[in-house]
Amino acid sequence: MVVDFLPPETLLAQLIELRKAVMRDAASYFEHWRPLIRRTSFRTAAWNLAYYRALQRRDIQKLERALMPWGLSSLNSGISSVLPHLDGTIASLGAVCRINPTLLPQHPSPRAFFRGERLLKRHTHELFGDRHHSHHWIISYPDSPLEPQWFDQLQRQGASALRLDMRDHIDQAQAAIAQLTQLSSPASSRSPKPWKLWLTLDPEDLEGDRLSAKAHLNGHTTPAPQLIQVLDAADIIELKQPTEPKLLDSLHYAIQRQLGPDQPCPSIIVSLDPDIDIEQLPELIVRGAGRYPFGIAIPPSLSPNGHLSDRSRACQKILDLCQAACIPVILMPPTELNPSSSLDGDLSQLAAIVRSPLQASPSSATS
Repeated sequence: MVVDFLPPETLLAQLIELRKAVMRDAASYFEHWRPLIRRTSFRTAAWNLAYYRALQRRDIQKLERALMPWGLSSLNSGISSVLPHLDGTIASLGAVCRINPTLLPQHPSPRAFFRGERLLKRHTHELFGDRHHSHHWIISYPDSPLEPQWFDQLQRQGASALRLDMRDHIDQAQAAIAQLTQLSSPASSRSPKPWKLWLTLDPEDLEGDRLSAKAHLNGHTTPAPQLIQVLDAADIIELKQPTEPKLLDSLHYAIQRQLGPDQPCPSIIVSLDPDIDIEQLPELIVRGAGRYPFGIAIPPSLSPNGHLSDRSRACQKILDLCQAACIPVILMPPTELNPSSSLDGDLSQLAAIVRSPLQASPSSATS
């Protein structure tokens, strides 16, 4: 693509107009999301997601290339800090044009450019706890009961969560929950569990009683027994492949009804459908992260593989949106490996890896 060399004054005028349009559209997005945002820690991230979405609605490729001769082609590189990058570019170009700085957006502080990274770290810690290392390991819970020594070994490995799929072998899942509850009870001689219990739910578990705001307020619904058990036991609830963002409202009302005001709320993870409509993802993120510690799980069929396939491009868009919202991403493996015989230091047997969207390499194994 050949781009004409534009004078800095022309570029500055285009950037100022771009900023006005981004601010206007972002305010519209945020106003729509505002009723869904209860967590103050997510408010700043939601604004950044709104700025990012407004910026991506515009074709800025020519403008970015025109800025390259001036050393200012960073509009698309600041996904987790959209407005600071835009304001910094305007302020720097204003200095080239010798414009009075008071007539332009103030140049952001250096700290503002890394606010998204700090928010991502905070949101990851809220989801999995502060493990004081750069990655979080999640392992699948074996089908059969385990010896208490296995949990000691698990603790030494530094696992962040135990994932138990509630869809298959319900009796075994219930036995596993009972065993974990017993090991973590005050009567146990063991220390409180250092990892979180991650339980799965299908959309059908919520569809069964179609919880709604009206039904919740009137108390006219009866949740399924499996849903009650998950709400009572889970530290992390995974909602598998929801068909629409509003299903998170159903889960929210179920949590509100089941848990008392003094009980800690669970974290929420949404594992995406491989055929997800990415246009729905921002609202899905806001409905989840606006209320709970939240993460997105990417299935193997969407995981990046280095090829320029439609699925790889879709995965990159998902990673970018999650980075803009400053929420952690979990890359799920092709198969969940049984860790019961391999907790001997071989971390390759762990079931899932939390990956930071801020990392450059999609194949990296750390967050």
